Amino acid sequence: MAKILPLHDMLRDNCQKHGIVHEFLSIDGSMIPYHGHHSAKQFIRNKPVGFGYKMWMMCSADGYPYNFSIYCGKDENRKLPLGSQVVMDMLQPVVNKDSHVIFFDNFFTSYALMVDLTKQDFRARGTIRENRTEKCHLLPKKEIEKKERFL
Repeated sequence: MAKILPLHDMLRDNCQKHGIVHEFLSIDGSMIPYHGHHSAKQFIRNKPVGFGYKMWMMCSADGYPYNFSIYCGKDENRKLPLGSQVVMDMLQPVVNKDSHVIFFDNFFTSYALMVDLTKQDFRARGTIRENRTEKCHLLPKKEIEKKERFL
């Protein structure tokens, strides 16, 4: 990745040049298709693009990328779980924290992450896995499924 890192950084800096102007931001992973041999290549089962490079991205509601990074494997210095670390890293360039709403899926969402984001004045929403609710007192899954959805 060292060969393309200068281009990667230049593209990211240009995407952030005028600031983060959209209210709704989404953090998710995406795949860049690649079928050759490389140590950073990932395989993710049941995805439209199964083989390739994994990228973490923070985009606006209309798809404009504000921050992104290529996943190169396990980081020995990481203190948080991977999903929480990715969210915190992607949110680094956000200045006006209370003027944005952050959305992410159940890979990233955890009780501890939501507490950390609230302490930093971020408004965040995300689906959650049953085993990551910790101290939250939520309705049982069957009761939630019976309720009507709203926006």
